Amino acid sequence: IRETRSSRRVGAVARAPTHVARAPATLLPRAGPAEYVDPVSINGQLWNVRFHSRDRNLILERAKERREDMSPEKRQAKRDAVNNYHERVTKPKRAAEGKPLRNDGASGGNKASQALKWPFLIYLTAMCQAGQHAKAYDHLWAVFTQGGPSTFDPKDPARCGSRNTRVAGWVMQLVAAFTQNLALSVIDGEGPSFGLIALYYEIGMCFGPARACYDQLFTKLLSSRGLPKFCRFDNGKTRKYRTPLADNRADELQKFLDELEAYLKQKGGSILGYWGGGEKHFLDAHLDDAQSFTVMNLLEAIRYMLDLELNGAVPRGHPLFNCRDGVCLSTECIGPVFCGHIKQTPTFKAHHGGYDSVVTREFVIGLCAAAERARLGKADLTWNGKVLDVAAVRAGWTAGEDTGYKREGERKKRARRGK
Repeated sequence: IRETRSSRRVGAVARAPTHVARAPATLLPRAGPAEYVDPVSINGQLWNVRFHSRDRNLILERAKERREDMSPEKRQAKRDAVNNYHERVTKPKRAAEGKPLRNDGASGGNKASQALKWPFLIYLTAMCQAGQHAKAYDHLWAVFTQGGPSTFDPKDPARCGSRNTRVAGWVMQLVAAFTQNLALSVIDGEGPSFGLIALYYEIGMCFGPARACYDQLFTKLLSSRGLPKFCRFDNGKTRKYRTPLADNRADELQKFLDELEAYLKQKGGSILGYWGGGEKHFLDAHLDDAQSFTVMNLLEAIRYMLDLELNGAVPRGHPLFNCRDGVCLSTECIGPVFCGHIKQTPTFKAHHGGYDSVVTREFVIGLCAAAERARLGKADLTWNGKVLDVAAVRAGWTAGEDTGYKREGERKKRARRGK
């Protein structure tokens, strides 16, 4: 048998040379159709073997090397070849056809992009563009909570979302910090997390009094985003990671965190918040003394305030259950809607530490202010001479079915049903 890349049909194993017929490998059926078997080694080369459906002859095809069996260098070379083909061939072809240049999740198919098409969020964006940010937050708060729980008590029978007592305590402390104008700092990190280890290559931070305006905040950014990535063998795969700050800028990182701690210790009851992610593990590993202030997951706190589950799901019975495709608290969504006045640049945008920390703080403070105005009966729900029709907003809205976000959701549902 000549080893070529073309398929070979063999009438019977007996027609092969003796040293081939006596190969030690056995044909073991794999899961699936019975005519497929595991690759066998012939003359030092792996071959895929299958039976022809009509005459039952053997068909030999040279097997591709499995990624699990490749060296890290070869695996990375294969990945680079695919990426180069995508840049040289696929992207120009898709651009000529008017199609998105990236995958569904990165080019408008993810939930944040779909949520921005919700008419209610478009309505709020128009308010913010007109400088009516407080009114936009009042509308958002009313749609989420009107007719719902009147307190943040986890035992409130009207609650249909999370009843976590720890997060309920956070919410009460957050509202008190806003009312008393205590220090509120937000930190946001970018980088991979492995269990309890966060290898952040960028840290953004902003802090100031809770009622301070955006231009009165102290902001700082520490980043190694511009450095080349390095390869790391992880769980059978070779991945590229940026250099963590703890490796190349450890002294600057410690000074950065010391300044943050010194500011928070000035006032009792101060809060250091983060918007989900692995920041908790990063702060646990790098803060010297966190006893004089509270480290808080602001994402979970806001979800609790809006009567959602802590994982972000809209529970059954929630007023916006029929509009759950539009409920998204990603900075990719809340940034364009509520923080359009914050100018974005190629290095100051969603999923960059500096931008995410500022947007998170603006959104949290805006929502706390809306909750306080609603409690005092001072919420303004009028826009362009019309009073907000809460029932019409809650009537129902769904994202398009032919989107990457919806297809991914269906795939996960099928996977759960198959278990």
